[in-house]
Amino acid sequence: EEVSYITLFCIEDKVNIEEINKQEKDIFLNNDEELMIILNEVCNFAKNSYNLKLGEDKQLMKGLKLHLAAAINRLKFGIDLNNPLIKEIKNNYPYAFQITVGIGNHINDLFEIAMTENEIGYVTLHIEAFIEKNVAEKDRNIKAFVVCGTGIGVAHLLSVQIKR
Repeated sequence: EEVSYITLFCIEDKVNIEEINKQEKDIFLNNDEELMIILNEVCNFAKNSYNLKLGEDKQLMKGLKLHLAAAINRLKFGIDLNNPLIKEIKNNYPYAFQITVGIGNHINDLFEIAMTENEIGYVTLHIEAFIEKNVAEKDRNIKAFVVCGTGIGVAHLLSVQIKR
């Protein structure tokens, strides 16, 4: 158990692979090209299946790249990182969770990497942040008039509060 725990941190911190036995080297996901293929497949799947353009959000791509690099290594070693928020994630973000389950199944089909429910929960948070960010950006384009019978000052205050 202790070895697994230490291995987890070594994988996540991307220790120098050269120091590790060459026979074990192929176990590690240390290839950015391989990771980019996985990310591109995730983006294509999300776009084709859910009309979500994940690849256009650089912040999301950076977060997914960092998370998936560590997650895939954990999964290859059979390490299931506990997610204490999994129940809340499933209850509060069911749409994003459903999308992420689809993404996980797609990754498994293509790369034979089975994502655990805990990992799906963590990735769901990235997807939910993307969805909420895009909804907020779309909402900014809404045009409205604020009319208030008590005066311009109250109307302006209401306008500022609505914009927030």
